Amino acid sequence: MGTYYSAELVLIQRAGPAAEGFTVTYHNPYWYDTLVPAVDEMRKFRQKKGRDTSYRPTYYMGSLAVALGVAEAMRRAAQAGKLTRAGVAEYLEKIGDYNALGLTRGFQFVNHRIPYTKLYRASVKDGRFNAITDWLKLA
Repeated sequence: MGTYYSAELVLIQRAGPAAEGFTVTYHNPYWYDTLVPAVDEMRKFRQKKGRDTSYRPTYYMGSLAVALGVAEAMRRAAQAGKLTRAGVAEYLEKIGDYNALGLTRGFQFVNHRIPYTKLYRASVKDGRFNAITDWLKLA
């Protein structure tokens, strides 16, 4: 079993049949998870801008989740009249109900970490990691 560091498709591509069934923990959807609203929105945005819409790596999806989370904290801090560094930090701690259009289970931080993940299993035939669980809360 691997962490999100090994949850990239290049593992399947390079390991080939040896990767079959390899299980990883990963806390964002993959670029091919088209049922996730944020993935669909980002595909449309890239297409509108004439950008490549082929597979985006896991760090791209994670960065998108972080950007949307920080933007939401800034939006909430501004609405409260606290658009300062301290205000944004305060509202980052308060956005537990925000899921970044499906990119995360939510931003409920525990010890400065988001305590949710999913398990994915490698399918060499499909050339992708397929979710085998819904969101899991980590201890």
